Order: sequence, then structure tokens, then C-alpha cells
Amino acid sequence: MTASHTNPMLKEVCCKNWAQLFNYIETTPIFPSGLSGRAAVLKLIDGLVDNPEYLISDPDDAGLAYPVKEEHLKDDRYWHSNEFSLQLFENASQAIGGYRPLFQAGIIAGYRMLEAAQPKRFQLLRIFSPKKLLKILIPINKKLNKLKDPNLIEYRRGFSRVKLNYKDEYKGKISQHVCDWNAGIYTGMGKFTGAYDLVVIETECVNKGGDDCIFELHWTHHYKFRRFMIFCHSMIDPEYITARDYDNLILNYLSLSQEGIINDRTAKLKETQAKLVEAEKKSVEHRITGGFAHEMRNALTGAQLELKTALNYNNMDKSCAAVLQDSATALLKSVSRIHEEYNIPKEKIVQDFIPELKTIANIAYHINVTLSSVSKDLDRGQSITSQIRDYAKMSEIKAGDTPVELVELLNEYEQRFSQDFEKIGIKYSVTGAERAVVVADETHMNSIFSNLILNAKDAISEIETDCGEINVLLEKRNHKDKNTIIIKVQDNGAGIQPDHLNEIFEPFFSTKPKSGTGLGLGVVKRLVQLYDGQIEVASESGKGTVFMVTLPETPHLL
Repeated sequence: MTASHTNPMLKEVCCKNWAQLFNYIETTPIFPSGLSGRAAVLKLIDGLVDNPEYLISDPDDAGLAYPVKEEHLKDDRYWHSNEFSLQLFENASQAIGGYRPLFQAGIIAGYRMLEAAQPKRFQLLRIFSPKKLLKILIPINKKLNKLKDPNLIEYRRGFSRVKLNYKDEYKGKISQHVCDWNAGIYTGMGKFTGAYDLVVIETECVNKGGDDCIFELHWTHHYKFRRFMIFCHSMIDPEYITARDYDNLILNYLSLSQEGIINDRTAKLKETQAKLVEAEKKSVEHRITGGFAHEMRNALTGAQLELKTALNYNNMDKSCAAVLQDSATALLKSVSRIHEEYNIPKEKIVQDFIPELKTIANIAYHINVTLSSVSKDLDRGQSITSQIRDYAKMSEIKAGDTPVELVELLNEYEQRFSQDFEKIGIKYSVTGAERAVVVADETHMNSIFSNLILNAKDAISEIETDCGEINVLLEKRNHKDKNTIIIKVQDNGAGIQPDHLNEIFEPFFSTKPKSGTGLGLGVVKRLVQLYDGQIEVASESGKGTVFMVTLPETPHLL
């Protein structure tokens, strides 16, 4: 190592912060990015080590500095600049991939950080006083980072608020990755205390005009005796607590991660929390949260255990898509049961549990990556994953602004679905207007009409016929000086029962409980509404169905 007297980086962030990040990246079997092991580590340190632009001070001689080495980043004697940490986070994001990668990394790092420390007082406080444990941990965090002054500003049973008061010179100089990492760290530390059903929400952020970054933690906690028994069990069987909590982290790490939902639901969460405390958790919200979340997690845990068996021993009784489909079906049944039992609109139930939808999608993603050699099964798994992800992202989706020619798009389906059509004996046709242009996003239009056409195909497959027909008719109309295009997707399949017609656009309603997620038509309706359109359905059981989509036309682009 060649020492230099060139100015080193400012000592703003201690390298001890990264020990568990490295551990997480080194030990995770595979990331959504496709990287793992040493390849992921090399991506993490790319451009940061052996770079003369990043000189680190010698801990024993402040007058000496040299380029950063990998080992420095795991050594608490070394410090580096905020600029360096921002690049490290960006590299970590690329090494991990997926949605909010630093949040996931922070959860595991926060948990393992405390697990690795293992001082006796941590273990005792974990049982008897999580509040004191938090008060000890926050000053420790302060010593490892000179950018901010963290404080525990509120604590009560099931709720705490942590304020990160960034110094003025650093406001505007942190990234979303930093906020995601902090949220993950607090989630992991909360898990270490024995909290469950833990949700961490950033209610104020310096990146979004706030004076500080403020995180609220909402959780449920075991009583002391229960925590003591878990602690004793973990001492007898060290693998118990690690496996259990790691599984829980996997299931919960995407909780409330969608930024739009976090912002929209902050006030609602506060109100709900107050009601839960006052009513001793006997409110309708608690029954939904307790019962529904429990059933969801059971479904997810069951799927995860089957997947672990499949991946570890390579003797699958079920394909990855089948396991995923089972978990989606279990959710469908849970939503329907709670809807009927508590008379709660399905839309509300689904909105409250979008994180669980994302967890299923995440499980699906990892299955597909790991078993990518099984192409047929992969296609089925990706189809289900796509439906779940599409619905989970609906709250943040924006309308497109490019011309989309619908006739051309609809004609493409004849070739795209030709094998499916031939297998069942379906004749597909597009008639009516020869050209129709809307201003939209082509992927949105594809989602709308591919869903409707595949639904028509499935409806025909339910009856015994070798002369199935799917006809798409395009008509142009002018109503109140507004040009519209009407697209009718008609089939001669099984039809829809009259009592189902009012429910088919609701999330998780499916007439195919063994093969559908019940999300497809929900996505279709929300996309149509995104473009100020309408969708209607007419059907007669045993005779067929017609879906009619009305969209604003853009005649000047014809």
C-alpha cells in the first residue's frame, strides 16, 4: 500500500456501518440482479477501491492517506466521506437489484448487527425493555455517522418515532437509497427486539422538502413472558431464532414499501393505531389485519417452505408456478372469506395488503431466476408474477402520451396466441375500423386487450367445442363533440353467471379459482379509467361474453 500526503476524504461515515452489508451480499445465494457471491461484492466495490480519487486516512497517522482497500470497508478504525457512501449505496443497488434493494439489505444488516454484538445487556433489554434498547442503539448510531443527529422523540407500546436531524450542510446531499437503508435498519433492529407485524414509515424526508427525516415504527409485541420463552428457546437451539426471524424478514421486507401508499396512508395509519389501542384491538381493522395477515402469511410461508425444499434437494413435487399459484389461490380465498364475514369491500382489503402481494411477486421472481432452465414452467410463473406486480404498481402508474395504433396491436394477437388458439380450435378476427389511434402507453393498451382476449380464450376452453370464436370489433363514434373508439371483445364461450357480473372487476374475484389470481380484470378496469375510458360487460351463461371498452380517440394523429 502506497501512502500519500494528498488530502484524504473527510471523516464523515465510519466503515463499521458496512460490515453487515458486506456479509449480506457475500452470503445471499442469488439476487434479483442475477449476481451472487464474489461477483456481487465486486459490483459493490466497483470504482471505489484502489481509486486515487478516494483516499482514506491512516488510523494511526492522520498525515498519511492511501486509496481505499476492500478490507478497510469492514474495519471500524477507518472513516470515509458522504460522497463515498452515496456511491457505495448506488453500487449496492445495482449489485442487489429488484425493488428498494437497500431496504431489504438494511433489514438483514440491522438484525445481524445486533445479533453479532450479543452483549448480555442487549439480550436482557430485548426481553424486558425494548425502549431502553432503542435508547442505547441510537447514540451508537450517532457515533458511527457524523452527518446526522438521531433522536428517539416518542415511544409507547406498539409505536415509536425516530428523528434523524441532518446537519444543514448535508441536507439535499443524501439519496433515496440512504432513506431506504435507514428504514431497513430500523426494521431489522425492531425485529431483533421480538416485534412482529412491524411497519416502518418515513413520514418526513429531507429529500422531499422536509426539515428532517422522521421514521415511525408500528408493531405488535409479545408480552415479557412470551419474549422470555422465545429467548430461552433461542439459547437452547440457536438455529431456531435465526431461521424464524430470517423467514419473517423475507415475508415482511416489502411492507408498505410503495412510496405512494406510504404517503397516502400515513394519516390513516395514525388513526387506525389510536383506535386499536383504545378498543384493545377489537376493532374491525384489527380483525382484518389479524385474520387476513395471518392467513396471507400462512400461505406465503407454506409456499416458501415448499420452494426451499425444491431448491435445496432438487426433487420438486410441485413446479414453481404451481407453488406460486397455490399461494395466490389461498389469498383469493382469504379475501373472499373476509369480505363475506366482515362485509368489507374487497378493494379496501387489497389496498391494505399490497405489500403481501409484492412479497408473492418477489418470491415468484426468485423462483423464476433459480429455475430459469424450466422454460415452460417459467412462462407460467412469470405470467402470474406479472399479474400480481401489475396490480401492486397501479397506484403509482402514470398515463402514457404516445400514439398507439389499436388495430395493428389487436391484429398482432393472432400470431402471438396462435398456438393457444389452434390447440382449442379458436378462430380469431379483428373487424370494423381499419385504423384507430389513442394517446397512451402501448404496454398499458397491451395489458388491457391481452387480458380480455386471454379471458375469452379461457371461457371457450371451458366448453366442448371445436368452433370457438373471438371477434374484436372496432367502432368510431362522436358523442357530445368527443371522438371515441369502442372496442368490443366478443367470444362464444361459457359466459358469466348473472350474479358474478357485478363482481368480476373487483380484485381477487375469479371464476377460475384453481388457475386465476383474480387480478387481471381489476388491472384492466383501472388502466381503462386511467385514460378516461369506460369498460362494460354483457354476458349470458352458456352463450358467450362481450367486453366493451370505450376510449378517447385522437383523430388528428390518424
